Amino acid sequence: MMKKFWFLEGNILLLWCIFIVPAHALQFFASVDKKTGTIEDYFVLTLTVQDVSSASQPQLSSSPDFKINYQGQSSQTQWINGKVSAQIDFRYALIPLRTGTLQIPLATVEVEGQNYKSNPIQIEITKAANVPAAQKTAFVKSFLSADKAYPNQQIIYTFELYIKRGLKVTNLRFERPELSAFHVNELEKAEPVIRVMGGQSFEVYTVTLGLTPLKEGTIEIGSASLHGEQLIQGRRNSLFDNFGSSFFSGQRKPFQLRTEPLVLESLPFPEKKQPADFYGLVGNYAIQAKLSQEKVKVGESTTLTLTVTGTGRAESIRKPSLQLDSTLKVYEDQPSYDTQIQGPKQLGRAVFTMAIVPSQPKKYNFHPVTITFFDPENKSYETRQVAIPPLFVEAGEAQQLTAVGGDSLLVQKHAVQRLGDDLLPLHKDMAALENMAWTYSSILLYSAFFFLGPLFFCFGLFWKWRAEHSATNVDKIRSSQALSKFKKELKRIQSEVTEAQPVAQSIMIALKKYIGDKANKYGEALTAQEIESWLQEKQVEADLISKLKDLFEHCELAQYAASSFSGENKQQIYELSQNVISQIEGQLK
Repeated sequence: MMKKFWFLEGNILLLWCIFIVPAHALQFFASVDKKTGTIEDYFVLTLTVQDVSSASQPQLSSSPDFKINYQGQSSQTQWINGKVSAQIDFRYALIPLRTGTLQIPLATVEVEGQNYKSNPIQIEITKAANVPAAQKTAFVKSFLSADKAYPNQQIIYTFELYIKRGLKVTNLRFERPELSAFHVNELEKAEPVIRVMGGQSFEVYTVTLGLTPLKEGTIEIGSASLHGEQLIQGRRNSLFDNFGSSFFSGQRKPFQLRTEPLVLESLPFPEKKQPADFYGLVGNYAIQAKLSQEKVKVGESTTLTLTVTGTGRAESIRKPSLQLDSTLKVYEDQPSYDTQIQGPKQLGRAVFTMAIVPSQPKKYNFHPVTITFFDPENKSYETRQVAIPPLFVEAGEAQQLTAVGGDSLLVQKHAVQRLGDDLLPLHKDMAALENMAWTYSSILLYSAFFFLGPLFFCFGLFWKWRAEHSATNVDKIRSSQALSKFKKELKRIQSEVTEAQPVAQSIMIALKKYIGDKANKYGEALTAQEIESWLQEKQVEADLISKLKDLFEHCELAQYAASSFSGENKQQIYELSQNVISQIEGQLK
């Protein structure tokens, strides 16, 4: 009996030591994995809260010097020489955005109603080492189709990403430089190609933008950057060892690549021989003029259409000036603009329409319409001219019925002629009303006609309300059915798909479709970063988000390490997927 008592007392003491943290002074501090690096490195910032059993995620102040990504948290409890210590670590990936001495932003954490601040840390960032491109595993570069251009003249900006074949990367995000001094056109995306440099094969991905400078002078185009994660496959005895900590055998290493800044010289237009009506239009244009009707009567309208087309941005084309007779009334319509991208060129088309109403019968001759622009290829000012067809106006009916002296002509009146009798008899005396009596059938008929209209009206209102109500519930229905659809898809994959790579790909698609149904988005197009951001907005627990990210990571790695994806592991991943999604479903309700 005494042994049982001491055994129970010992267990209680052990549990107290593990789960009850002594009331030591709370410590909150920051640390980094290194304090020097290049602009292409990333740093791991760890915010540690000691001597506390739980704490909320610290808040980092914003900084223009870093791109900050939250990586997750971990906790540990130690019992050394009879003393218990506990701590929680919050990890962040810091990507520097410039060189020099950078101050890591301070963090604050709230514990039991009190706020604590982290210690300041400085790191030194230098330029990337000048290593030959062929010796790198990945690099980027950017260039312009021309280093000089005129305002409103489009040039091509090209960004290229080189990835050594065999290198596994994911979550690639391209961030364009600051381009507020340009009008930007998204050009067609090119398919990746294979290039060989220094005996090494690289996959090359290209992004091209059409840039049209909006002002004169020297314009600096800053660095473009590409952020991503490298998939590093590790080795482990079991694929599912330590589920919840590092979870799978692969790791993700964040990285960033940056281009060198570029400079464009936006040239001023030549002052010599500059036409007075030149307003900055650049390119090569043609103009057409057309009347919808060349013969009308006084008071009738005809439509004048001016169409300007050429190699330039349509929105920069202004309506050509017109010199019209004062007896013409003009009603202008809204102009339409259309810019199409064909390869490196942009083709612009502007259409100006106006209704013209003449007030006098005569022949109207119009002045030619001109358009002036600067041709950058010939470096000269050009003028295009088009003639408008003459307009012939005849007298209208009002003029034909007016006498020479100005008095209206009298119209001869004609007597009303009787053309025939009505189809129904015409009653001309009161006796016709004496025999009118209400019968049951007549009452029913008149009542039907009386109530039929309001009845149809009420039915129409009900149908409209039903349709609108159903439309507003589409998103709710889609969200409510997301879990059942996911489970059905998981059973289908389990019964129909056998190969490792298709299984991993199908599970990943099913996970994304579930999130898409809950978020009312197209699930298959969502990235892991977008899914994480949406779940954080919905206040899903960070640990659960981390498990979902691990599921995505495993599905990606299984496509490159199919041999480790055995039948037993498949069954476990099915169960884990259903478990994680069920927990997320519970927190989203």
